[in-house]
Amino acid sequence: MNTTVLELLQDCKTLFSNNSNAPINKGNLIEQLQTKVHQYPGIQGTTYEVSVTNHFQKEAEHRLGIKLNNDDLNAIWR
Repeated sequence: MNTTVLELLQDCKTLFSNNSNAPINKGNLIEQLQTKVHQYPGIQGTTYEVSVTNHFQKEAEHRLGIKLNNDDLNAIWR
C-alpha cells in the first residue's frame, strides 16, 4: 500500500507546481485531484486517505495559496 500512496503523491506533484504562474482555479484543482485519486481506488477508506488528504491540503495552501476546507477535501474522494 505504501507504494500505491507514493505513486499517487508523485502523480499529483505536477498539480501543485504552478509553472505557468497563471491563477489556479480551486474548483479545477479539486476536479484534477478527484481524477487522480480515482485512479488509485485502494487508498480510499483506509488510514492512508487521511494522510493523503492532509498532504493535499498543505500543498494547496503552501504552493498555490489555495485553502481547501473540509467540504473541498471530502469532494476530492467522492
